[in-house]
Amino acid sequence: MKAHFTKLLSAWKGELTVNVDRTVDQMKDEASGDPVGLEKSSLQLKPRTDTG
Repeated sequence: MKAHFTKLLSAWKGELTVNVDRTVDQMKDEASGDPVGLEKSSLQLKPRTDTG
């Protein structure tokens, strides 16, 4: 029984660690002036052309 809960808690700890790392990375991006991570994104903005 103890092994079962140890396994569950270890898995939960792993998930939390991943989430903490992701949050820290997001906070670093915000602090560096890139709040939405556009530098890492492949999204490209194109000028608008009105044909109308």
